[in-house]
Amino acid sequence: MPQLLKILIPCLMLMIGAAPSPSFSMQSMRQEEKTVNGEPAALISPEQNASNDAAIATRLTDIYQNLPGMEDVKVDVDAGIVRLGGSTLTTQRRDDAADIARRIEGVIAVENEIEEIRAVDKRLELAYSKLRAMLQSAIELIPLIAIALFIIVIFWLAGRWISTRQQPWRRIAPNPFIQQLIRQLVSAGFLFAGILLALDLLGATAFLGTLLGAAGLLGLAVGFAVKDTIENYIASVLLSLRQPFAPNDHVVIDREEGYVVRLTSRATTLLSTSGNHIRIPNAQVFKAVITNFSSHPERRFEFVAGIDTEADIKTAQVLAMRMLKKIDAVLDDPEPLVLVKELGDSNIVLWIAGWMDQRNHEFAKVRSEAIRLIKTTFDQADIAMPEPIYNIRLQSGAAGKIEESITASRPKMLPPSDDASGDTAKSTDFERKVETERAKNDDEEDLLNPGAPRE
Repeated sequence: MPQLLKILIPCLMLMIGAAPSPSFSMQSMRQEEKTVNGEPAALISPEQNASNDAAIATRLTDIYQNLPGMEDVKVDVDAGIVRLGGSTLTTQRRDDAADIARRIEGVIAVENEIEEIRAVDKRLELAYSKLRAMLQSAIELIPLIAIALFIIVIFWLAGRWISTRQQPWRRIAPNPFIQQLIRQLVSAGFLFAGILLALDLLGATAFLGTLLGAAGLLGLAVGFAVKDTIENYIASVLLSLRQPFAPNDHVVIDREEGYVVRLTSRATTLLSTSGNHIRIPNAQVFKAVITNFSSHPERRFEFVAGIDTEADIKTAQVLAMRMLKKIDAVLDDPEPLVLVKELGDSNIVLWIAGWMDQRNHEFAKVRSEAIRLIKTTFDQADIAMPEPIYNIRLQSGAAGKIEESITASRPKMLPPSDDASGDTAKSTDFERKVETERAKNDDEEDLLNPGAPRE
Protein backbone atom coordinates (compact mmCIF):
# COMPACT_ATOMS: atom_id res chain seq x y z
CA MET A 1 0.00 0.00 0.00
CA PRO A 2 2.75 2.59 0.73
CA GLN A 3 4.41 1.80 -2.64
CA LEU A 4 1.10 2.33 -4.41
CA LEU A 5 0.71 5.74 -2.76
CA LYS A 6 4.18 6.75 -3.99
CA ILE A 7 3.00 6.17 -7.57
CA LEU A 8 -0.50 7.61 -7.28
CA ILE A 9 0.43 10.90 -5.54
CA PRO A 10 2.87 12.17 -8.29
CA CYS A 11 0.36 11.19 -11.00
CA LEU A 12 -2.37 13.10 -9.22
CA MET A 13 -0.17 16.18 -8.92
CA LEU A 14 0.65 16.05 -12.68
CA MET A 15 -3.06 15.92 -13.48
CA ILE A 16 -3.74 19.10 -11.53
CA GLY A 17 -0.75 20.85 -13.09
CA ALA A 18 1.76 20.62 -10.30
CA ALA A 19 4.94 18.62 -10.58
CA PRO A 20 6.14 16.73 -7.54
CA SER A 21 9.24 18.22 -6.10
CA PRO A 22 12.28 16.02 -5.60
CA SER A 23 12.35 17.05 -1.95
CA PHE A 24 8.80 15.70 -1.47
CA SER A 25 9.65 12.31 -2.96
CA MET A 26 12.89 11.96 -1.01
CA GLN A 27 11.19 13.04 2.22
CA SER A 28 8.41 10.48 1.72
CA MET A 29 10.89 7.70 0.99
CA ARG A 30 13.04 8.71 3.95
CA GLN A 31 10.01 8.84 6.22
CA GLU A 32 9.08 5.34 5.03
CA GLU A 33 12.53 4.11 5.89
CA LYS A 34 12.28 5.65 9.35
CA THR A 35 9.19 3.65 10.29
CA VAL A 36 9.13 0.08 11.56
CA ASN A 37 5.70 -1.63 11.72
CA GLY A 38 4.05 1.76 11.40
CA GLU A 39 5.96 3.33 14.33
CA PRO A 40 8.86 5.83 14.01
CA ALA A 41 12.28 4.21 14.40
CA ALA A 42 15.00 5.94 16.42
CA LEU A 43 17.88 7.22 14.26
CA ILE A 44 21.50 7.79 15.33
CA SER A 45 23.14 10.65 13.54
CA PRO A 46 26.92 10.20 12.97
CA GLU A 47 27.53 13.93 13.10
CA GLN A 48 25.76 17.16 12.36
CA ASN A 49 24.67 17.16 8.65
CA ALA A 50 27.11 14.34 7.72
CA SER A 51 25.89 11.34 5.70
CA ASN A 52 28.96 10.13 3.78
CA ASP A 53 30.49 6.70 4.12
CA ALA A 54 33.49 7.82 6.17
CA ALA A 55 31.29 9.46 8.77
CA ILE A 56 29.11 6.36 9.02
CA ALA A 57 32.18 4.14 9.47
CA THR A 58 33.67 6.45 12.10
CA ARG A 59 30.43 6.68 14.02
CA LEU A 60 29.90 2.90 14.07
CA THR A 61 33.51 2.23 15.08
CA ASP A 62 33.20 4.63 18.02
CA ILE A 63 29.98 2.93 19.14
CA TYR A 64 31.42 -0.59 18.93
CA GLN A 65 34.57 0.38 20.82
CA ASN A 66 32.47 1.54 23.77
CA LEU A 67 30.29 -1.58 23.97
CA PRO A 68 31.64 -4.66 25.81
CA GLY A 69 32.08 -7.64 23.52
CA MET A 70 32.09 -5.55 20.29
CA GLU A 71 35.62 -4.14 20.46
CA ASP A 72 36.85 -6.45 17.64
CA VAL A 73 34.08 -5.57 15.16
CA LYS A 74 35.43 -4.13 11.87
CA VAL A 75 33.38 -1.67 9.79
CA ASP A 76 33.58 -1.05 6.04
CA VAL A 77 31.12 1.32 4.31
CA ASP A 78 30.71 1.68 0.54
CA ALA A 79 27.88 3.68 -1.02
CA GLY A 80 25.77 3.36 2.13
CA ILE A 81 26.24 -0.42 2.34
CA VAL A 82 27.79 -1.42 5.65
CA ARG A 83 29.90 -4.59 5.82
CA LEU A 84 30.61 -5.79 9.35
CA GLY A 85 33.56 -8.10 9.99
CA GLY A 86 35.73 -9.18 12.88
CA SER A 87 34.44 -11.20 15.81
CA THR A 88 32.24 -11.09 18.92
CA LEU A 89 32.04 -13.32 21.98
CA THR A 90 28.36 -14.23 21.61
CA THR A 91 25.75 -14.58 18.91
CA GLN A 92 23.64 -11.98 20.68
CA ARG A 93 26.42 -9.40 20.36
CA ARG A 94 26.75 -10.23 16.66
CA ASP A 95 23.03 -9.54 16.07
CA ASP A 96 23.17 -6.36 18.22
CA ALA A 97 25.98 -4.97 16.06
CA ALA A 98 23.88 -5.40 12.91
CA ASP A 99 20.84 -3.76 14.57
CA ILE A 100 22.92 -0.73 15.57
CA ALA A 101 24.23 -0.33 12.03
CA ARG A 102 20.71 -0.35 10.58
CA ARG A 103 19.76 2.57 12.82
CA ILE A 104 22.41 4.89 11.35
CA GLU A 105 20.96 7.48 8.99
CA GLY A 106 22.15 6.99 5.44
CA VAL A 107 22.69 3.22 5.74
CA ILE A 108 21.03 1.39 2.86
CA ALA A 109 21.88 -2.23 3.75
CA VAL A 110 23.95 -4.17 6.27
CA GLU A 111 25.98 -7.30 5.49
CA ASN A 112 26.82 -9.07 8.71
CA GLU A 113 29.98 -11.19 8.40
CA ILE A 114 30.96 -11.12 12.06
CA GLU A 115 32.27 -14.43 13.43
CA GLU A 116 31.67 -15.77 16.94
CA ILE A 117 34.83 -16.27 19.01
CA ARG A 118 35.17 -19.84 20.32
CA ALA A 119 38.59 -19.52 21.95
CA VAL A 120 38.65 -20.93 25.48
CA ASP A 121 40.59 -18.05 27.03
CA LYS A 122 38.17 -15.48 25.62
CA ARG A 123 35.17 -17.50 26.85
CA LEU A 124 36.67 -17.81 30.32
CA GLU A 125 37.38 -14.11 30.37
CA LEU A 126 33.76 -13.38 29.45
CA ALA A 127 32.44 -15.76 32.13
CA TYR A 128 34.74 -14.23 34.73
CA SER A 129 33.62 -10.71 33.87
CA LYS A 130 29.97 -11.74 34.15
CA LEU A 131 30.58 -13.46 37.48
CA ARG A 132 32.40 -10.43 38.82
CA ALA A 133 29.55 -8.19 37.75
CA MET A 134 27.05 -10.47 39.45
CA LEU A 135 29.06 -10.52 42.68
CA GLN A 136 29.38 -6.77 42.62
CA SER A 137 25.64 -6.46 42.14
CA ALA A 138 24.98 -8.92 44.97
CA ILE A 139 27.27 -7.01 47.33
CA GLU A 140 25.44 -3.80 46.53
CA LEU A 141 22.12 -5.54 47.24
CA ILE A 142 23.15 -6.95 50.64
CA PRO A 143 21.55 -4.10 52.65
CA LEU A 144 18.30 -4.39 50.68
CA ILE A 145 18.32 -8.19 51.01
CA ALA A 146 18.80 -7.88 54.78
CA ILE A 147 15.87 -5.47 55.03
CA ALA A 148 13.73 -7.76 52.85
CA LEU A 149 14.52 -10.78 55.06
CA PHE A 150 13.73 -8.72 58.14
CA ILE A 151 10.33 -7.81 56.67
CA ILE A 152 9.58 -11.48 55.90
CA VAL A 153 10.51 -12.54 59.45
CA ILE A 154 8.38 -9.78 61.00
CA PHE A 155 5.33 -10.74 58.94
CA TRP A 156 5.87 -14.44 59.70
CA LEU A 157 6.08 -13.79 63.44
CA ALA A 158 3.01 -11.53 63.33
CA GLY A 159 1.00 -14.18 61.47
CA ARG A 160 2.10 -16.89 63.87
CA TRP A 161 1.21 -14.78 66.92
CA ILE A 162 -2.25 -13.94 65.58
CA SER A 163 -2.98 -17.53 64.50
CA THR A 164 -2.09 -18.96 67.94
CA ARG A 165 -4.55 -16.74 69.82
CA GLN A 166 -7.72 -18.38 71.15
CA GLN A 167 -9.88 -15.47 70.08
CA PRO A 168 -11.45 -14.60 67.72
CA TRP A 169 -10.98 -18.03 66.11
CA ARG A 170 -12.95 -19.91 68.78
CA ARG A 171 -15.87 -17.54 68.30
CA ILE A 172 -15.65 -17.67 64.50
CA ALA A 173 -15.42 -21.48 64.25
CA PRO A 174 -16.37 -23.63 67.27
CA ASN A 175 -15.05 -26.73 65.48
CA PRO A 176 -11.36 -27.22 66.42
CA PHE A 177 -10.44 -28.62 63.00
CA ILE A 178 -11.91 -25.61 61.18
CA GLN A 179 -10.16 -23.34 63.68
CA GLN A 180 -6.83 -24.95 62.82
CA LEU A 181 -7.51 -24.62 59.10
CA ILE A 182 -8.35 -20.89 59.43
CA ARG A 183 -5.26 -20.31 61.55
CA GLN A 184 -3.04 -21.94 58.94
CA LEU A 185 -4.59 -19.82 56.18
CA VAL A 186 -4.08 -16.61 58.20
CA SER A 187 -0.46 -17.52 58.95
CA ALA A 188 0.19 -18.33 55.27
CA GLY A 189 -1.47 -15.05 54.22
CA PHE A 190 0.81 -12.99 56.46
CA LEU A 191 3.87 -14.83 55.16
CA PHE A 192 2.80 -14.29 51.53
CA ALA A 193 2.24 -10.56 52.18
CA GLY A 194 5.74 -10.28 53.70
CA ILE A 195 7.32 -12.03 50.70
CA LEU A 196 5.41 -9.80 48.27
CA LEU A 197 6.56 -6.64 50.07
CA ALA A 198 10.17 -7.88 50.19
CA LEU A 199 10.21 -8.67 46.46
CA ASP A 200 8.74 -5.25 45.70
CA LEU A 201 11.55 -3.68 47.75
CA LEU A 202 14.11 -5.64 45.71
CA GLY A 203 12.39 -4.77 42.44
CA ALA A 204 11.70 -8.44 41.71
CA THR A 205 7.90 -8.50 41.53
CA ALA A 206 8.15 -9.98 38.01
CA PHE A 207 9.94 -12.93 39.57
CA LEU A 208 6.93 -13.44 41.85
CA GLY A 209 4.64 -13.83 38.83
CA THR A 210 6.97 -16.41 37.33
CA LEU A 211 7.18 -18.18 40.69
CA LEU A 212 3.39 -18.25 41.07
CA GLY A 213 2.99 -19.63 37.55
CA ALA A 214 5.50 -22.38 38.26
CA ALA A 215 3.84 -23.06 41.61
CA GLY A 216 0.47 -23.37 39.87
CA LEU A 217 1.78 -25.95 37.43
CA LEU A 218 3.58 -27.78 40.22
CA GLY A 219 0.45 -27.69 42.37
CA LEU A 220 -1.61 -29.15 39.52
CA ALA A 221 0.86 -32.01 39.07
CA VAL A 222 1.08 -32.65 42.81
CA GLY A 223 -2.72 -32.49 43.06
CA PHE A 224 -3.08 -35.37 40.62
CA ALA A 225 -0.35 -37.30 42.44
CA VAL A 226 -1.87 -36.89 45.91
CA LYS A 227 -5.53 -37.02 44.88
CA ASP A 228 -6.31 -39.62 47.54
CA THR A 229 -4.63 -37.56 50.26
CA ILE A 230 -6.60 -34.45 49.30
CA GLU A 231 -9.83 -36.48 49.21
CA ASN A 232 -9.02 -37.82 52.67
CA TYR A 233 -8.38 -34.30 54.00
CA ILE A 234 -11.67 -32.94 52.62
CA ALA A 235 -13.50 -35.92 54.12
CA SER A 236 -11.94 -35.07 57.50
CA VAL A 237 -13.31 -31.52 57.25
CA LEU A 238 -16.81 -32.75 56.41
CA LEU A 239 -16.80 -35.41 59.14
CA SER A 240 -15.72 -32.83 61.71
CA LEU A 241 -18.52 -30.45 60.70
CA ARG A 242 -21.32 -33.02 61.03
CA GLN A 243 -20.13 -35.91 63.15
CA PRO A 244 -21.83 -39.29 62.60
CA PHE A 245 -20.47 -40.68 65.89
CA ALA A 246 -18.93 -39.71 69.23
CA PRO A 247 -16.23 -41.27 71.45
CA ASN A 248 -17.28 -44.63 72.91
CA ASP A 249 -20.00 -45.13 70.29
CA HIS A 250 -20.46 -48.74 69.19
CA VAL A 251 -20.37 -48.62 65.38
CA VAL A 252 -19.91 -50.73 62.26
CA ILE A 253 -18.00 -48.91 59.49
CA ASP A 254 -17.44 -50.73 56.23
CA ARG A 255 -17.89 -54.11 57.95
CA GLU A 256 -15.43 -53.15 60.72
CA GLU A 257 -17.08 -53.23 64.17
CA GLY A 258 -15.75 -51.51 67.26
CA TYR A 259 -15.93 -48.59 69.68
CA VAL A 260 -14.88 -45.11 68.48
CA VAL A 261 -11.61 -43.90 70.01
CA ARG A 262 -10.93 -40.70 68.05
CA LEU A 263 -11.24 -38.89 64.72
CA THR A 264 -8.06 -37.30 63.34
CA SER A 265 -7.33 -35.41 60.14
CA ARG A 266 -6.21 -38.65 58.53
CA ALA A 267 -8.22 -41.58 59.92
CA THR A 268 -10.87 -42.79 62.34
CA THR A 269 -9.62 -45.11 65.09
CA LEU A 270 -11.81 -47.91 66.45
CA LEU A 271 -11.25 -50.36 69.29
CA SER A 272 -12.63 -53.67 68.06
CA THR A 273 -14.63 -56.05 70.24
CA SER A 274 -11.49 -58.22 70.26
CA GLY A 275 -9.42 -55.36 71.71
CA ASN A 276 -7.58 -54.50 68.47
CA HIS A 277 -6.98 -51.06 66.96
CA ILE A 278 -8.65 -50.42 63.60
CA ARG A 279 -7.64 -47.32 61.59
CA ILE A 280 -9.97 -46.48 58.71
CA PRO A 281 -9.09 -43.63 56.27
CA ASN A 282 -11.60 -40.80 56.57
CA ALA A 283 -12.35 -40.83 52.84
CA GLN A 284 -13.50 -44.42 53.26
CA VAL A 285 -15.47 -43.53 56.40
CA PHE A 286 -17.23 -40.65 54.65
CA LYS A 287 -18.42 -42.89 51.80
CA ALA A 288 -19.18 -45.99 53.90
CA VAL A 289 -22.49 -47.11 55.35
CA ILE A 290 -22.19 -46.47 59.12
CA THR A 291 -24.25 -48.39 61.66
CA ASN A 292 -24.23 -46.62 65.03
CA PHE A 293 -25.66 -48.83 67.77
CA SER A 294 -25.19 -46.10 70.39
CA SER A 295 -27.05 -43.28 68.68
CA HIS A 296 -30.44 -44.58 69.91
CA PRO A 297 -30.76 -45.90 73.49
CA GLU A 298 -33.42 -48.50 72.65
CA ARG A 299 -32.34 -51.52 70.63
CA ARG A 300 -34.17 -54.66 69.58
CA PHE A 301 -32.73 -58.15 69.99
CA GLU A 302 -34.08 -61.12 68.06
CA PHE A 303 -33.52 -64.85 67.62
CA VAL A 304 -35.34 -67.91 66.31
CA ALA A 305 -36.46 -71.05 68.14
CA GLY A 306 -37.68 -74.28 66.58
CA ILE A 307 -40.42 -76.46 68.10
CA ASP A 308 -41.76 -79.85 67.14
CA THR A 309 -44.47 -79.99 64.50
CA GLU A 310 -46.77 -81.79 66.96
CA ALA A 311 -46.46 -78.98 69.57
CA ASP A 312 -49.23 -76.44 70.07
CA ILE A 313 -48.03 -73.25 68.38
CA LYS A 314 -50.33 -70.91 70.30
CA THR A 315 -49.22 -72.34 73.65
CA ALA A 316 -45.58 -71.93 72.69
CA GLN A 317 -46.17 -68.30 71.67
CA VAL A 318 -47.99 -67.47 74.93
CA LEU A 319 -45.28 -69.10 77.07
CA ALA A 320 -42.49 -67.31 75.21
CA MET A 321 -44.26 -63.95 75.50
CA ARG A 322 -44.93 -64.50 79.21
CA MET A 323 -41.26 -65.29 79.86
CA LEU A 324 -40.05 -62.24 77.90
CA LYS A 325 -42.22 -59.96 80.02
CA LYS A 326 -40.74 -61.43 83.20
CA ILE A 327 -37.26 -60.22 82.21
CA ASP A 328 -36.64 -56.80 83.78
CA ALA A 329 -34.35 -55.68 80.93
CA VAL A 330 -37.02 -56.23 78.26
CA LEU A 331 -39.18 -53.13 77.67
CA ASP A 332 -42.98 -53.25 77.71
CA ASP A 333 -43.15 -50.47 75.14
CA PRO A 334 -42.45 -51.38 72.38
CA GLU A 335 -44.02 -54.73 73.20
CA PRO A 336 -42.10 -57.99 72.58
CA LEU A 337 -43.11 -60.16 69.63
CA VAL A 338 -43.35 -63.94 69.16
CA LEU A 339 -44.33 -64.80 65.58
CA VAL A 340 -44.28 -67.88 63.40
CA LYS A 341 -41.52 -67.38 60.90
CA GLU A 342 -41.85 -70.54 58.79
CA LEU A 343 -43.13 -74.09 58.76
CA GLY A 344 -40.44 -76.61 57.98
CA ASP A 345 -40.48 -80.30 57.16
CA SER A 346 -39.65 -81.37 60.71
CA ASN A 347 -40.07 -78.22 62.82
CA ILE A 348 -41.89 -74.94 63.29
CA VAL A 349 -39.65 -71.84 63.50
CA LEU A 350 -40.68 -69.08 65.90
CA TRP A 351 -39.25 -65.55 65.53
CA ILE A 352 -38.80 -63.94 68.95
CA ALA A 353 -37.90 -60.26 69.44
CA GLY A 354 -37.84 -57.72 72.25
CA TRP A 355 -36.61 -54.23 73.02
CA MET A 356 -34.08 -53.24 75.68
CA ASP A 357 -32.45 -50.03 76.96
CA GLN A 358 -28.72 -49.96 76.20
CA ARG A 359 -28.08 -47.28 78.83
CA ASN A 360 -28.79 -49.71 81.66
CA HIS A 361 -28.38 -53.19 80.18
CA GLU A 362 -25.95 -55.07 77.98
CA PHE A 363 -27.40 -56.13 74.62
CA ALA A 364 -25.61 -59.50 74.44
CA LYS A 365 -26.52 -60.37 78.04
CA VAL A 366 -30.23 -59.58 77.57
CA ARG A 367 -30.42 -61.65 74.39
CA SER A 368 -28.59 -64.55 76.04
CA GLU A 369 -30.89 -64.46 79.08
CA ALA A 370 -33.99 -64.43 76.88
CA ILE A 371 -32.79 -67.50 74.96
CA ARG A 372 -31.98 -69.35 78.18
CA LEU A 373 -35.30 -68.66 79.87
CA ILE A 374 -37.43 -69.49 76.84
CA LYS A 375 -35.58 -72.79 76.41
CA THR A 376 -36.27 -73.55 80.10
CA THR A 377 -39.95 -72.64 79.70
CA PHE A 378 -40.36 -74.92 76.68
CA ASP A 379 -38.70 -77.80 78.54
CA GLN A 380 -41.01 -77.36 81.53
CA ALA A 381 -44.06 -77.34 79.24
CA ASP A 382 -42.86 -80.49 77.39
CA ILE A 383 -42.57 -78.52 74.16
CA ALA A 384 -39.92 -80.54 72.41
CA MET A 385 -37.22 -78.96 70.30
CA PRO A 386 -36.93 -80.85 66.99
CA GLU A 387 -34.00 -83.21 66.56
CA PRO A 388 -32.36 -84.23 63.29
CA ILE A 389 -33.99 -87.33 61.72
CA TYR A 390 -31.74 -89.96 60.14
CA ASN A 391 -32.86 -93.06 58.22
CA ILE A 392 -30.63 -96.01 59.15
CA ARG A 393 -30.81 -99.37 57.42
CA LEU A 394 -29.95 -102.14 59.92
CA GLN A 395 -28.99 -105.73 59.36
CA SER A 396 -30.71 -108.58 61.16
CA GLY A 397 -29.71 -108.91 64.86
CA ALA A 398 -27.88 -105.53 64.99
CA ALA A 399 -30.87 -103.37 65.98
CA GLY A 400 -30.83 -104.37 69.66
CA LYS A 401 -27.16 -103.66 70.04
CA ILE A 402 -27.44 -100.22 68.42
CA GLU A 403 -30.44 -99.27 70.58
CA GLU A 404 -28.55 -100.27 73.73
CA SER A 405 -25.55 -98.20 72.59
CA ILE A 406 -27.68 -95.11 71.93
CA THR A 407 -29.51 -95.42 75.25
CA ALA A 408 -26.23 -95.73 77.17
CA SER A 409 -24.71 -92.70 75.40
CA ARG A 410 -27.56 -90.29 76.13
CA PRO A 411 -26.65 -87.75 78.86
CA LYS A 412 -28.87 -87.41 81.86
CA MET A 413 -31.14 -84.37 81.58
CA LEU A 414 -30.96 -81.89 84.46
CA PRO A 415 -34.23 -80.57 85.87
CA PRO A 416 -35.21 -77.25 84.26
CA SER A 417 -34.60 -74.04 86.17
CA ASP A 418 -37.07 -71.19 86.45
CA ASP A 419 -34.46 -68.71 87.63
CA ALA A 420 -35.19 -65.40 85.88
CA SER A 421 -32.65 -63.30 87.75
CA GLY A 422 -29.77 -63.50 85.27
CA ASP A 423 -27.23 -60.68 85.02
CA THR A 424 -28.15 -58.18 82.28
CA ALA A 425 -26.44 -55.06 83.68
CA LYS A 426 -24.57 -52.88 81.24
CA SER A 427 -20.85 -53.57 81.11
CA THR A 428 -18.42 -50.65 81.31
CA ASP A 429 -15.34 -52.61 80.27
CA PHE A 430 -15.07 -51.12 76.78
CA GLU A 431 -15.85 -47.61 77.99
CA ARG A 432 -12.89 -47.83 80.36
CA LYS A 433 -10.67 -49.26 77.62
CA VAL A 434 -11.61 -46.46 75.21
CA GLU A 435 -10.95 -43.80 77.85
CA THR A 436 -7.57 -45.42 78.54
CA GLU A 437 -6.71 -45.35 74.83
CA ARG A 438 -7.74 -41.71 74.53
CA ALA A 439 -5.66 -40.80 77.57
CA LYS A 440 -2.57 -42.54 76.15
CA ASN A 441 -2.41 -40.13 73.20
CA ASP A 442 -3.95 -37.10 74.82
CA ASP A 443 -1.68 -34.78 72.81
CA GLU A 444 -2.93 -36.21 69.49
CA GLU A 445 -5.55 -34.18 67.64
CA ASP A 446 -9.17 -35.21 68.07
CA LEU A 447 -11.83 -33.70 65.84
CA LEU A 448 -14.74 -35.18 67.81
CA ASN A 449 -16.36 -32.18 69.45
CA PRO A 450 -19.36 -32.69 71.78
CA GLY A 451 -20.77 -29.33 70.67
CA ALA A 452 -20.67 -30.12 66.95
CA PRO A 453 -23.89 -31.02 65.06
CA ARG A 454 -24.63 -34.74 64.97
CA GLU A 455 -26.09 -36.71 62.11
